[in-house]
Amino acid sequence: LDELGTAAAARGVPFIYEPLNRYETNLVNTLADGVALLKSLSTDNVRLLADLYHMNIEEVDLADALRAAGPAVGHV
Repeated sequence: LDELGTAAAARGVPFIYEPLNRYETNLVNTLADGVALLKSLSTDNVRLLADLYHMNIEEVDLADALRAAGPAVGHV
């Protein structure tokens, strides 16, 4: 993700990473997991895709999850 985020930055766009539900992966399932992952990177050009389908399965409260993730969630 560091390499992809840096490559995307060179092109003037963010790299978007999508947390998936537990039935598809066991790596990053919630926005909080995603925020932790982003904090471990050396690039600051990776953002999270807040997919409501996956969030509905994994998040206890969608609005709270979005508020807590804050600027880590990508936007146009």
